[in-house]
Amino acid sequence: KRHISTMTASEGMDCHRFNAVLFHSENPEDAVQKELNTALSRKDVVPLFSVTKKAFDDAVLKEQTVFEHQPVCSGFGRMAREITNRKIGIALGGGGARGYAHIGVLKVLEQERFPVDMVSGSSMGALIAATYCLTGSAYETERIIRSELAEHGNIFDFTLPVSAFLRGKRIRKISENIFKGATFSQLQIPLYIVCVDLISGKEIIINEGSLQTAVEASSAIPGIFKPVRYRDTYLVDGSVINKVPARILSENNASLIISVNVTPDRESSFDVKQEPKGKVKRILGKIPFVGEALYEPNILQVITRSLNINSVQMSRTGAQFTNFELSPRVEKFDFLNFKQFEPVVEAGYQTAKENLGQLRIIFNN
Repeated sequence: KRHISTMTASEGMDCHRFNAVLFHSENPEDAVQKELNTALSRKDVVPLFSVTKKAFDDAVLKEQTVFEHQPVCSGFGRMAREITNRKIGIALGGGGARGYAHIGVLKVLEQERFPVDMVSGSSMGALIAATYCLTGSAYETERIIRSELAEHGNIFDFTLPVSAFLRGKRIRKISENIFKGATFSQLQIPLYIVCVDLISGKEIIINEGSLQTAVEASSAIPGIFKPVRYRDTYLVDGSVINKVPARILSENNASLIISVNVTPDRESSFDVKQEPKGKVKRILGKIPFVGEALYEPNILQVITRSLNINSVQMSRTGAQFTNFELSPRVEKFDFLNFKQFEPVVEAGYQTAKENLGQLRIIFNN
């Protein structure tokens, strides 16, 4: 079924008339779907959102809007910004558990009603970005990540280290619970997830298919998690070569790009002079050989920090694509401690609040 109506979209002093087309297709292979695909390939066509047949039918029967968190007016606003070349993109960088800070930043943007037209994510940033783009709500993202990841806490299921130290079954179960089989076509906000092709060494951008697969691939830290098989290659953590993926937003015509970098230049979680924490560790610290090991970073910390050192340098070269970068103060939080949720979210929230004046100027202009 195909319905056409003429509407008006405005952004600031600019006003534009456009045709809104609603396609309702029961068979994804039929002529209507092909017509839709052809339409979406045009540069002057902007998709507001996409839903499954069941979601569409349920909404019609109940006389409800299709999405709870993203009313039609937000889609019209996105269309107006597309027409006037004012699209806004948010790039969320990798950083392990420190990536919880992204949620705090998104909460401030939502409170201030700053529009977001597209999001990119790498590693932990991919998980937060995918959850946010699926729900359309920073607060719903916070609830889901807290209940499915932070409260679960332990993602470490060690195995014989053939291709990785962890089996990855626990983190896979967590991502299954979060995304529940969702695909990119169900997102309320366009999303680009960054991965690295282990064979060619090239950056791979995923913006179609399974959200779970894309997020798991972008989060597969080499040596810690197994590479993810994707089509005819193996993918690993996107942060290996692109810690904060702002460039992909620029390539998709975002005129304003806000980046969130949660990787500190200096790693303070295992300073040389740092004392072992906890009574038991302090006692063990007095035992020869054992004590020395307690003062040293463990193998997972060594791997993650080694990768971060390289990505910190690369993120500086990618700063040319960013209009404004937020860097939450998360260096005191452990990269792999996923139970530390509230204080890390708060760190991101406070950083965004502190920069709110500058953000308002940027968004208003």
